[in-house]
Amino acid sequence: MNAAGCVEKIRCVLSEWTLPLGGDLNKPVDFTLARDSYRYLLGNMCDAFNKNKDVDQKLPVSIAAEMRMLGGSDTILSPTKFRTGPNGEQIKYFALPEIVTHSIGNPNWNIFLRNSHEHMKLLLGNAPLLMHLAKEGFEGHGALKWIREQYDKINPNDLKAFVKFRDEVDPEGMFTNDFFEQLFGSSVRGHLPADTFQKPKNWEVVSAGGMHN
Repeated sequence: MNAAGCVEKIRCVLSEWTLPLGGDLNKPVDFTLARDSYRYLLGNMCDAFNKNKDVDQKLPVSIAAEMRMLGGSDTILSPTKFRTGPNGEQIKYFALPEIVTHSIGNPNWNIFLRNSHEHMKLLLGNAPLLMHLAKEGFEGHGALKWIREQYDKINPNDLKAFVKFRDEVDPEGMFTNDFFEQLFGSSVRGHLPADTFQKPKNWEVVSAGGMHN
């Protein structure tokens, strides 16, 4: 709802990460990763604004940092899929920090997002860092290959099983799109997975944060 009282669609882009918190029901959940990631996002936003507040287009002016807590899932490609921690414990709870902006076309957004993404990787070390695939996320060089590698760290058979099942129930690709076709590939349609996403010229960002053609 805008100042005139009218409903207005807002085009936005965002990125969301999945951080494991733990899962022992007999112990308090450790929120250290959630706290550190959220603190970083807020600090990075403030630093970028203070550094560039007198220069146009240096930082998306309208930007938000959000955080959700979710339980685990047994869905095959869920970013919150149950997994085993470094000490053999089953991880059942996850934090999902997210940054959102509707400053479409800002030339510094990709730089800002890349810095945030690299920091999330540092927080997790060698642990898998999964992106929420329902939304437009990090699209830098080699990003699709990197996303597949993170899922393979949890279960190297999940991606193959998903693609096999999808090709069986949807051989014509009616329910896929360019992003998922490039991410997963398709043996039926003869498409190999891509390393870097190539955005079609007729794609546009939509109000829900994703993309369509």
